[in-house]
Parts: sequence; structure tokens; C-alpha cells
Amino acid sequence: MQQVNFFQNEFKIIEPPFSAAILLIVLGYSFIISLIICMILFFVGQAQIEHIEKNKTKLEDLNGRLEQTRKKYPAPNIDAKLLSQIDILKLRSDKNKKVLDYLENREMDISQQSFSTMLDGLSKIQQKNLWLTQIEILKGGEQIRLTGNTLSAESLPEYLNKLSEISSFVDLEFEVFDIKRTGNSLNFVVSSKRDSDDSKEKLEDI
Repeated sequence: MQQVNFFQNEFKIIEPPFSAAILLIVLGYSFIISLIICMILFFVGQAQIEHIEKNKTKLEDLNGRLEQTRKKYPAPNIDAKLLSQIDILKLRSDKNKKVLDYLENREMDISQQSFSTMLDGLSKIQQKNLWLTQIEILKGGEQIRLTGNTLSAESLPEYLNKLSEISSFVDLEFEVFDIKRTGNSLNFVVSSKRDSDDSKEKLEDI
């Protein structure tokens, strides 16, 4: 005898894959884990609050010490007159520096002029049997040293006499520093110095 099922599938009771006991256990573990996490966050927050409070206390202590230091060592009063004098001294220092720079440049210009003037004077002198091999202008034109050769001993004094007649060398005194014979010629070194009396007069004029 064959049985016929007249119930449809939607009227069948579907049993859950997990029992109620398992669901309760899962919910219980989730609650415990959440509680642990909350406790951890609470303690971390408390630690941060304590740290902030300690830093706040230290800051207040430092501010108190700073205030005491300010009262103990007040800022000095700046004298307006002193500041004015400092500004005046700075201006004078700048002016003096400009004057020194000008004098240094002027001294260089004078030395160059002296050098060219002396060379021009030397080029005007012609002396037979005498020639120069080296010319040294020292101490900014205060001293000149001439090195050369001559074929006769009389030519050198004549050359020095002509040299003393040139305006560039009027106030210079020439002396033979060294002379020796080499073959048929005489090697000589003539050095000069500026007349001390003339220098003294110039200083007095200044």
C-alpha cells in the first residue's frame, strides 16, 4: 500500500545548525573578552591621566621657580644715554675705518706714482760704459737699490752725480754698497736712503 505525503516543504520544521547551549557559550565568551578589553582600556586611560597630571605638576613647579627667578633677578634698566653714546661710537668707528681704507689706498697710489716717477728719471740718464742690470724700489719709494756693470771706475761717480740732479732723487743720498771686478767690468750695487732732515721737515709740516 503506497502512502501519499500531502504536506508541503514550507511547513517543515527547520532545526538550527547549533544548539542553544552552544550559542549561550559563544555569547558568554564574547562578553568576557569585551569586558577584558574595556578593563585594559580603562587602566591605560588611567595611566595616561596620571602621566598628564605629573607633567602638569612639574610645569606648575617650573613656572613657580621661573617667577621667583624673575623677582630675584629683574631685567636691567637700559640707560637711553648709554645707548646714544654707543651709537655715536659706532658711527665714529665706521668713519675711522673709511679714513683708514682711504689712507691705505692713497698710500698705494703714492707708491705706484713714486715707482713710475723714479723709472722715468732713471730712463733720462745716459752714462757711457755703464748699464743697470737690476732696479729695486723699497719701502714705498723711501729707498732705491741699483745693480749694474761699468767698464771704468770713473763712470759710476759721474752717474751718481747725474742721478742726484734728477728731481725724483734730490732728497736721496746714494752710497756704493758693494763693488767688485769681474773680468773687464766692475759689478756694483748702489743703495740710497732718504735724507732724514728732509723727512723731519715734512713731518713737522704735517
